[in-house]
Amino acid sequence: MKIGIIYAKSLNNVIGKDNKLPWHLPEDLQHFKETTKDCIVAMGRKTWESLPIKPLPNRENLVLTSSSLYHPEVITSRSILEATNEAFYRRKDIWFIGGSIVIKSALKVADTVIVTEILNNYEGDTTVEE
Repeated sequence: MKIGIIYAKSLNNVIGKDNKLPWHLPEDLQHFKETTKDCIVAMGRKTWESLPIKPLPNRENLVLTSSSLYHPEVITSRSILEATNEAFYRRKDIWFIGGSIVIKSALKVADTVIVTEILNNYEGDTTVEE
């Protein structure tokens, strides 16, 4: 079982603005889809709420939240450890995809980190530094 993190960041470490990606790069989105297909994608509640399509298709969607959230096609967990245990139970690779708190917390348990470096600076309100 793989425990991974996958995200894109700009040169100035921006990963989001107003709960959205500040860029649109079709090749990066395709890479994300191919990498996470048939796996569990784990995200924070705000990332879940920002998704234009819910749940992300061809993946099991897991939302890390301390509040109640109900969606018939979503797994919820209260911690990174609980999320990784869920992946182990389901015998699936898990990819932590955001937001910044989830990414930073998952660095403690991940065996794989894929970062797409966007070769530009972007304005944003969410950053991540490894």
